[in-house]
Amino acid sequence: MSEQRNLLCIDDETGILKSLLRLLRNESFNVFTANDGDEALDLLADNDIHVVLVDQHMPDIDGLILLKKIKAQQPSVIAIILSGLVDLDHVLSAINRGEVQRFLAKPWHDEELKTVLRQCFHYFDLAQANTDLNEQVRQQKQQLENLTKLLGK
Repeated sequence: MSEQRNLLCIDDETGILKSLLRLLRNESFNVFTANDGDEALDLLADNDIHVVLVDQHMPDIDGLILLKKIKAQQPSVIAIILSGLVDLDHVLSAINRGEVQRFLAKPWHDEELKTVLRQCFHYFDLAQANTDLNEQVRQQKQQLENLTKLLGK
């Protein structure tokens, strides 16, 4: 897909966000950053975000709770949890429910992070293509039903 892709990184630590911006500066997607949940939701309201990378533990909001709010605004967004502190049961439950695509631990490995992000954008593209094809099939089915009714008269 040729449309520009957008990543939103959410972390309360400014140093982490700067590191991510530096690491991802040559990637083929735009990188937005937010220091807290409110800033993230504001960015989501103004931008079409495809992948989010969220710190699990932030002072203002738990990352998984924030993801639920994000998915309410943009249901097709692909979510990744990035955290140094892990409530493994909590994260695994979110992954099993389909709320989170991946979990990455801090400190991350640069190449692994970039690979995971590229995979998530690819997954987003595949999901969008699937949605588009399903809509095309629905429209063609409706057209066929209309023609069948017309021919039956």
